[in-house]
Amino acid sequence: MDADKLIYAKHVATPVGSPSVGRAPAWRSRDVLRVTVIVLGVIVAARGLWAASTVVICIFLGVLFGLALSAGVDKLARLRVPRGLAAPLLLLVVLGLLVGLGALTAPRLISETEELRAHVPDAIRVVDAWTSAHFGGQTIGDHIAAGVTTIVPRVFGFVGSTIEVIAYLVLVLFTAVYFAVDPDLYQRGLMHLFPHPMRARTQRILSETATVLRKWLLTQLIAMSLLGTAWAVALSLLGVRAAFALAVIAGLLEFIPTIGPTLAVLPALVMALADSPGKVASVLVCYVIIQAIESNVIMPLLMQGRMDLPPALTIGAQALMTVAFGFLGLMVAVPVLATVLVPIRLLYVENVVGDVFPSANDHASHEAPVWPESG
Repeated sequence: MDADKLIYAKHVATPVGSPSVGRAPAWRSRDVLRVTVIVLGVIVAARGLWAASTVVICIFLGVLFGLALSAGVDKLARLRVPRGLAAPLLLLVVLGLLVGLGALTAPRLISETEELRAHVPDAIRVVDAWTSAHFGGQTIGDHIAAGVTTIVPRVFGFVGSTIEVIAYLVLVLFTAVYFAVDPDLYQRGLMHLFPHPMRARTQRILSETATVLRKWLLTQLIAMSLLGTAWAVALSLLGVRAAFALAVIAGLLEFIPTIGPTLAVLPALVMALADSPGKVASVLVCYVIIQAIESNVIMPLLMQGRMDLPPALTIGAQALMTVAFGFLGLMVAVPVLATVLVPIRLLYVENVVGDVFPSANDHASHEAPVWPESG
């Protein structure tokens, strides 16, 4: 009875329309307006980034190359060379080496490219005759033509006029140079976007991401050179025509992990098919051996386990980025995936779950450094 009276007294003492005890206060109009503005701002920013996706990807490539360039600039700075001079000087040296190498190899590359163009149709006709005899109806050449007509405009849709391509290339190079001159400037700018208690963790995320991306790019460049050389030797020994041009294609496609090496073997198989089916089997055997050495020996030595991306996750990221952004998306899929995984690993896996991973910046220790206490 007393309990019933107490409940009745509380009910009477609470005026109608006033918030009940324990109930969260309702949002005010000002809070609703603020959240609405933030959501609309995020939507507008996302649509803007999507519309300018080619420029954004080019800037990301510029930062990626700038990270690799800054490693050389740091060494020149220790020799008292001003960073503002060291960055463009180092870029000019790299471009000069590429131009010189291109000038030396251009005659052979052009002749073998013409040979590729001349013999690929012959190989396709051989396959067409075989498929037509066994299956009838459309030949493989028809399917290839239909696939090229469908895929090429989507994948290479970013390619416009020559002026547009040059403009994107200049954007990448200038971004790389400016970033390499003073990377701390952009890091300090990003720090101002985060509260002081979060800056220690943000600093570590940026440092780990920069190390991972720099190591990935340098590793890919080394792998491209080694794979191109291996393909040139193997195809020359097998007597495959246009071996040098095929090796250059294989080296360039190595920049795209997982998918690139598979795409690189296709033109080699086509050229081998123009000679004999037995040569196709030899090229396949060489492909399996080269990929086994690369996957199990070369890449583990170069990476030393500091960017261990699951193959299925890598392929999924490449597929999504290709569908969304075309060939440029395919090029940057792996570094973008690594950039996303670093904060996930540091903020969630280590900080929330409690699992510890080796640090990309700690070459001697196998334990991740502890975040410094923030004031």
